[in-house]
This record gives sequence, C-alpha cells and structure tokens, in this order.
Amino acid sequence: MDIFKGRGLNHARWVPFGCDPSVHRPVELTAKERTRYARDIVFVGSFYPNRAKLLSSIADLDLQIWGPYWSKAKELSLLKNKFIDVKMNYDQWVKIYRAAKIVLVVHYQSPNVPCHQASPKLFEAMACQACVFVDNQKDARALFESGRHAVFFRR
Repeated sequence: MDIFKGRGLNHARWVPFGCDPSVHRPVELTAKERTRYARDIVFVGSFYPNRAKLLSSIADLDLQIWGPYWSKAKELSLLKNKFIDVKMNYDQWVKIYRAAKIVLVVHYQSPNVPCHQASPKLFEAMACQACVFVDNQKDARALFESGRHAVFFRR
C-alpha cells in the first residue's frame, strides 16, 4: 500500500491472501507419511539466495527444505543434504506442515523489490494447525500477533 500511496493512488485497498479451508486443514498422516515428512523444522518454497543464507544458519538442526530450484544451492555445502528439489502439490504441503514441529516461512527478497506481504504459506500452514515461525514482514505483523498466532523473527 505504501508503494501505491507513494505514487498518488490513495484509493487502493489491501486484500490479504488467505487459504482454502477445504485443502489447507489438519489431516491425519499414515505412519509412512509421518516418517517421510516429519522433521523438527521444515521450509516449503522455491530457492532464493536470501532463503538459502538464512536456512544455512540453521543447517545443523533437523531441517528439511522442500521446493523447486534448490539444486542451485548445491554449492552451499551446509544445505546439500537438507533439500529435496521438487515441485509439489498442496496435498503434499499439508502433510509436510502437519508432520513438522515448526514450519518456517521466509519471504523471498529481491535486491530491487522489497517484500512486505503476508505470504500465502503463512495462512496455509496456520490453517493446518502448524507451529509457524515467520520472518518479520510488515503485512504479516498487521494481521497476526507474535506469540499468539505465529512466532515472528528477525533475520
């Protein structure tokens, strides 16, 4: 909204993301699914350098990264055994969210375009009743309270 207002578009309104409760909901996992997906900390999302940097800092923990383009991080030795470079569907995401102790939501950051959004993954993981740690994004803070809805952290 700040970007729009800065350009004189004062009548724009913000409609935050949400999720589909028929898809994003608590599900029962089979023993096989729990074994496949259960980790202390999971991240679901595409590779971006800022994400790789942050995830490298916790690579010594029971961390699993799911998402496309993570093979670009192969030179990051700390993450080489932590990612599964795959595009996935929502059914898999829901299972990963349910099996994890902590779901980590880290927004992408481009050098030229700051990201302030409350990520769809924040809504989706919370709808699955996951414990969510999310980077301290302005829009997420406008909607949710740290320690009550999710846990916010600073990079």
